[in-house]
Amino acid sequence: MGTRRILARCLVPLTLLAAACGGAEKKDPATALTDQDEGKAARQLERAKGSGDAERFRQIIQRFPATKAADEAREELAKVLIGQAEAALAKEDWTTAEERAEEAKIHAGLELTTRARAVLDKIDEVRAVSLAEDAAKLAAEGKCASALKKVAAPLRKKPRERLRKETHKLTQKTLVECIAKKLEEELLAGNLEAARTMLESADATTALSNEGYQEATKALERLVVRESTKAIQPMLRESKWAEALAALDALKEKGELTDREHDVAVELVQDAATKHLIDLASTAFGSRSPASVVSSIEAQVKAARFKAVPDALAELVKQLAAAIECERVKCRLDRPRVAWAWGSIDVTEPASTAGAKVGKIAHAQSFWILGAGKTHALVAVDDPAGATGRGAYEKATGWVAMDHVRSATTERWLPPTDQLAGVRVWGPLRPPERAYHLGTVVKVEGSKVTVKRMSDSMEQVVDLGDLRMGNVFKGLKVKAFCVDELHPEAAKVESVVAEGETPKIQVVCEKGGKTRVEVASALTTQADWLPARQPAR
Repeated sequence: MGTRRILARCLVPLTLLAAACGGAEKKDPATALTDQDEGKAARQLERAKGSGDAERFRQIIQRFPATKAADEAREELAKVLIGQAEAALAKEDWTTAEERAEEAKIHAGLELTTRARAVLDKIDEVRAVSLAEDAAKLAAEGKCASALKKVAAPLRKKPRERLRKETHKLTQKTLVECIAKKLEEELLAGNLEAARTMLESADATTALSNEGYQEATKALERLVVRESTKAIQPMLRESKWAEALAALDALKEKGELTDREHDVAVELVQDAATKHLIDLASTAFGSRSPASVVSSIEAQVKAARFKAVPDALAELVKQLAAAIECERVKCRLDRPRVAWAWGSIDVTEPASTAGAKVGKIAHAQSFWILGAGKTHALVAVDDPAGATGRGAYEKATGWVAMDHVRSATTERWLPPTDQLAGVRVWGPLRPPERAYHLGTVVKVEGSKVTVKRMSDSMEQVVDLGDLRMGNVFKGLKVKAFCVDELHPEAAKVESVVAEGETPKIQVVCEKGGKTRVEVASALTTQADWLPARQPAR
């Protein structure tokens, strides 16, 4: 019976009684770690931390790989290696820096991995610059094949992505230009196959990026087409775009040009047309009649079969539209001069004084007049730095009407009557007192203006001619409660301490020179202390 009980107990779930029944899972002696191992690893880690010796951290990782101490040792080792890599980088010891950074990446967490990559990126950038310099020197000597080999050799070794990208970025222009020159030499010598062989070489396909290779291939196509279409060159020199394109169509119909070659030939014609038209547009800015030049450009764009006007030419034509409008309104360009807005002024697009509005110039804002006629001025809201001629049109913001343009600052002027609503003003707002208080214009009806007092929001109707702009500026004479809260005394404004619905003003009292801060609504002044009304009635 006792034996059966023992057997029964050993038949219950093994996970619960495996140890009691002699069925405990055995650990692999090769990987098993004891508490003693953990303790030993921890002690060695502390000694390694004290020494900062990378080799000690490596030993802990190797001897106690599954311990907590090993995990911490990996991070500590990464820190040491990163420090060594960065120090080597500063000394331009690229080999040591690379070795330490690569090893650090094996052990590091996210933050240290980022630092390791930064070291490797710097190394790759330096190496790319060196490669580019060597390639440029070879290319300058006409040794294109050597330049391609110089760049291709390290790229064949499957380098890090940063080195590949930086190398391509820094060498492509040099390599493509060198190849294009060599291709032209081979073609002029009648060696078309030699040109193609160079372009299809393993060094070329490796050293050039996809974009660079396409550009070089296109250069070869253009050269081949140029040689096969020499008959149209005189037409291009004489700007006979339509005739040149008709000749190309005929060659295509005869089978002397493939579809692809015909497309490339059309591009050659359009490139020549673009260069000519950009030159023509550039001269138009000094022409007496830019409109006639633009008409010629438009006709030639059509003749050259452009699907879209090239960006550089389109920008010039856009600027010429402003020159044409200047011609129409009889405006004269001159050196930029500063002006000020009286009231808010609409700005229309440079192409037309009656065109779309592109912005506003606020009352009292300064701007620059680039050219002016009787009714309109071409202006820039940003400093044009003395630009004239074509430069003026490049800097132009648009056109404004001259009736609200002034040659002196309008900061202390009242804006035009139809823009007075919402403007802060000084006025006799507590009749029969003659003192001037601050308020905000509510509405204007003829010569009568309704103003809301700043002090209590009550409205008062006053004569338009009695109002002054509500500026509070340094040196303005006012009355403030310098002695007590009942008897205001003369003072002068020192500064505006805080803006807002009720600004705070620092004043200096005339008697005793006492300085105090008042709310603007508590200040008063009088008409003869304020700037003269502008514009004068």
